[in-house]
Amino acid sequence: MRLEAIQKEWIQTVTDNELLAQTWDCAAADYAQKPVPEFHTNPFLQFLDEKQVLLPETEVLDIGCGAGLYSLALADHVKSVEGVDISPLMIEQGIKRVQNMDKHNVKLSALNWAEASIDALDYRNRFDLVFAHMTPAVSDYASFDKMNLCSRAYCAMVKPARRHDLVQDKAYALAGIPASPDAFDDTIIYAFSYLWQKGCCPEITYRKECWHPVKTLETMTSWCLNRVKLKKKISEKEERSIIEYLESISENGRITETVTTTIVTMLWHI
Repeated sequence: MRLEAIQKEWIQTVTDNELLAQTWDCAAADYAQKPVPEFHTNPFLQFLDEKQVLLPETEVLDIGCGAGLYSLALADHVKSVEGVDISPLMIEQGIKRVQNMDKHNVKLSALNWAEASIDALDYRNRFDLVFAHMTPAVSDYASFDKMNLCSRAYCAMVKPARRHDLVQDKAYALAGIPASPDAFDDTIIYAFSYLWQKGCCPEITYRKECWHPVKTLETMTSWCLNRVKLKKKISEKEERSIIEYLESISENGRITETVTTTIVTMLWHI
């Protein structure tokens, strides 16, 4: 597939950035409780370490950093890390943890990557490693191209593929939205095609995972409704059906989701 075709077909379908920020804001408290990943147990960190891309002089950009967990995980292994995320509350939680852990080489900022000017930010060709880990911040041609332009050495992307979220998919169905796991797979296909056309030879690894995250009923309701509204305008009846469904599966005010997916990790040299 030629670059012109990829650019035409690989486009962003979510345009309500305010709602997108609110969606991730509602998950900020949960992410604030997650532990910082460790090299001896985390596959992505192990992969980066094995490929020897983390050096004392390495400058890193973490796109869609959320609460800064991976930025913090890398802090002691590189010169500096900058993390950006569309959610102000995620960044707020991350900054608190950066301060508590006294990581002076980590900087986190609220930023909509889709609208960011890398020249205004002085990001072009600035970083030795640019990565996007399990984030929708990089999910179309423009955001992926911009990511590559910020690197002077390596880029990495971690994405789910063949993903199914049992509760969220049911919420989509109640709103008349068909399940579309292909959207995740398309990102992998387009990204590989882009890189191949650019003359890169990305290394790719895969692993199957199953998660059982637990959220409060309130958090899950906000999450599902916002995710649905990012895809379509829903009626009061559809919204009520989703709320009633979530209430019906809630136990003691909490809901357990079941996620099955294949995690795809790509690493390439610019």
